[in-house]
Amino acid sequence: MTATDLWPDFKVEKKARSVRHILDEAGGGLKQKTGGVVEFRTHHGGASGDAAFPFLYLCTLVVPKLGYDYSLLRVVSAPTGFPVRVISDQGTHGEFADEPGLLAELAKVFRSERTQQIVQNLISMATD
Repeated sequence: MTATDLWPDFKVEKKARSVRHILDEAGGGLKQKTGGVVEFRTHHGGASGDAAFPFLYLCTLVVPKLGYDYSLLRVVSAPTGFPVRVISDQGTHGEFADEPGLLAELAKVFRSERTQQIVQNLISMATD
């Protein structure tokens, strides 16, 4: 019996941006803005434990000079990439259906007074 290809055709010419790529790009400017003292890094965190949002991304603020990582937020995503949920120590920030929604929420978190104080404290720790 001959094997039959049951897969549909896929468009391969345009690569969709992954949630990880979006996070890396959104946070990437921190290193330059702090003169390399604090960096934003995204790590795959394995399974989230939520079947609807199985992919986990851990977003940390890293101070290379001190070997210190601060967990800023977590993002969990659907198997299809979106929707995503943004979670911090302040709670769940909401569910976002697309890249513009995620970027708007990340901007709120990055620009919040709390995050600015955390980054400033990390800079002080590293430059004492």
